[in-house]
Amino acid sequence: HSLHGMMLSGSFADIPISNDTTFWESFEERREPIQVRCSHGNFVDEAGRVVILRGVNLGANSKFPSSPLGETHLPSGLDTSTPISFINHPFPLAEADQHFARLRACGFNVIRYIFTWEAIEHRGPGLYDEEFLKYVSQIIERADHHGFLVYLDPHQDVWSRFTGGCGAPAWTFEIVGLDADKFHDTGAAVLHQYFSGPKDKFPKMIWPTNALKFAAATMFTLFWGGARFAPNCKIDGMNVQDYLQNHYINAMVKLMNAVKHHKNIMGMGPMNEPLPGYIGWPNLQHLWKGCHLVNGVMPTPLQQMAAASGHVTRVTKYNRFGMRFGAAILNPTQVSAWKAGTECVWKRHGVWGLDEAGKPVINDPLYFANCDFGKDFFTPFLKKFQTAIREVKPDAMIFVELPPEPLNISTFPYFDAAEFTNVVNAPHWYDGFTLFLGRFYRKFNFDVPKGQIVFGAKSVDRMMAEQIGQLKEFGQVNLNGAPTLVGECGIPFNMHNSSAYEMLDRMLHRSRDSVGSWLHHHEHQHITAAFARQTKAMNTTIKALEANLVSFTLWTYCPTHNSKYYDGWNLEDLSIFSPEIFTNNADPYSGLRALPAIVRPFAIRVSGVPISAAFNLRKCEWWRCHRHEPRGEYLLSFRSSEEVVAPTEVFVPLVHFPRGIDITVSDGKCDQLQIPGNPYALMVKYTHTKEMEIHALLIKAKQ
Repeated sequence: HSLHGMMLSGSFADIPISNDTTFWESFEERREPIQVRCSHGNFVDEAGRVVILRGVNLGANSKFPSSPLGETHLPSGLDTSTPISFINHPFPLAEADQHFARLRACGFNVIRYIFTWEAIEHRGPGLYDEEFLKYVSQIIERADHHGFLVYLDPHQDVWSRFTGGCGAPAWTFEIVGLDADKFHDTGAAVLHQYFSGPKDKFPKMIWPTNALKFAAATMFTLFWGGARFAPNCKIDGMNVQDYLQNHYINAMVKLMNAVKHHKNIMGMGPMNEPLPGYIGWPNLQHLWKGCHLVNGVMPTPLQQMAAASGHVTRVTKYNRFGMRFGAAILNPTQVSAWKAGTECVWKRHGVWGLDEAGKPVINDPLYFANCDFGKDFFTPFLKKFQTAIREVKPDAMIFVELPPEPLNISTFPYFDAAEFTNVVNAPHWYDGFTLFLGRFYRKFNFDVPKGQIVFGAKSVDRMMAEQIGQLKEFGQVNLNGAPTLVGECGIPFNMHNSSAYEMLDRMLHRSRDSVGSWLHHHEHQHITAAFARQTKAMNTTIKALEANLVSFTLWTYCPTHNSKYYDGWNLEDLSIFSPEIFTNNADPYSGLRALPAIVRPFAIRVSGVPISAAFNLRKCEWWRCHRHEPRGEYLLSFRSSEEVVAPTEVFVPLVHFPRGIDITVSDGKCDQLQIPGNPYALMVKYTHTKEMEIHALLIKAKQ
């Protein structure tokens, strides 16, 4: 179709930048959240327009206590004798408006709110932290004021903080007879807190291997399949599976009750990245065949069980490429991970035992094999969870995710449309090569699922888009046309041995010495130039998401980030914000990293079915210049629907269009609006004609 031009005004240069007032004061005006529902594979608003949701996970520091501080480099964080609290994580209530205003200036409209089972029920079974529930409700209210939809994420990683991750409270180990203080000594878990070297040198991305180690694998197996695999393990006369699941679901219901009155609550996920434990393990004498999670000390299940019961065990070590490179001795001091008088639950059930010489031997190597975790264990739990949540909030969406696809330890089951309604496909996606190896190369990558090297930028883009497309297809096929919201995606900012931090230190130190204070644009140029590789990596990720027209929430926004221990959790460094580089109270983008890739134009509501949407970041690399040379470009196309008459709305951040915008459309007309309370962006409203079926909108920076 032919396009005709239209010029709109609005200039980033016209925005006053002064430290005399704070940027969040300009965002005081209330903004109503978009009300959405699921329809034909999309989120749609009350006018029938397709809604694209973009936001962040809030936040990484919600994985650990705020008091006493539970960052993973602190051994004191695992002291179970000290009362804990998660209040003020992700941030104190008094700081909520600052953070939500910053995210609002980015154009985000949804929050994946992180909390843990431990945060609610850390005091003991059935003992809930009412003050924490009140705090969460207050934070949700401020999110509502700033126009954010919220979906609640009961977060866990490899079961618990005591097994190298986060999630479950300490008492879950006690009730089954495990002694969490012995997990490190027995090799039942690898823990940052007890790393023997400098805490800032803890091996990056080693923590996921806890998924295949004794403590987490045992707890997950009991949680999902205790009735089948440990029928003799009972708590207060109830099988351990029912006991753990009931307490877990009751805690989630408790939180939902505390926030159900907020209109911006979309729903809740059943569990972040649920893991099967031993369920489905092909052979207990070997590592999980086909699983890509091989790094560091990797005992087989038999070796794990033996070491946890006090046996000295020699195991194989692997490098981060999954290649053998030596051996290690587990449990040289012969301590037990089981409390005194308690025998290993798997030994009690005949999975393993001792031969005549007292050597550990496997009795049934296929004990957990030949079963389908997704179909036989996760699906019944999901039905139980859905029923409980809907009794509290009948219209709650259920955000479904399974074990991360690249792990290759579980298949995505088919969910009966009659049993599972109003559900959202909420998978996670990361560029595995960049995340696990801490390296990003624009023209080189590795396709983990296919086991193939990929050369060329276009081939890398195609690979990533195809992987996300496959995840989207799960929603269409296995979840009966459910819309997709990629719950986690992002990039590690400490890639390439944290070289960006060294570069940033040199740049900013020189700038302060020579100028005395930072000019607004120079600050962003310095920060983004230092994180230029990260900006390209983030842009590559978001391009792949945009290519599939899916909603997403970036991992993560961490208000307590620092340049030594990063997000405060296992040396992960994925926060798009760092308070260490927040210097200007009048600038909502101060403190953001990879700013040009994150803050970008996108269609929030589309009057029809989107066909394509793309932002060309290569045409606006303004951070490389000493002055702005804007060349930003955004293109949207969609197929209109006769039933939808409301206009298409596109968020346009002026940071990429400092002199304003030129718009070209296939037909119809455009209006430019200043977003109330947000002088840093425009809202373009496009009304198409009825004569054409396919419509296009091109936004370019005014030269």
